[in-house]
Amino acid sequence: MTMITEDNQLNRVQIVLVEPQDGANIGSVCRAMKTMGFSNLCITGDREYDRQRIRTLAIHAYDVYEHHRRTADLQ
Repeated sequence: MTMITEDNQLNRVQIVLVEPQDGANIGSVCRAMKTMGFSNLCITGDREYDRQRIRTLAIHAYDVYEHHRRTADLQ
């Protein structure tokens, strides 16, 4: 029997940002995700974002962005 822990449940959730307008939005989401224990971030679209702006708003959650997944579209 496999024991399901809270960490296992949180790893099953993926937060998806659909073509965010600004790196500040991404940084803020990373910070909120880390605060709540989430780590799986996916960003759609091909827009380039200012990494420094993301880092500034993410504060200590920049690692969430560093490990994000990128897709062309929502599908």
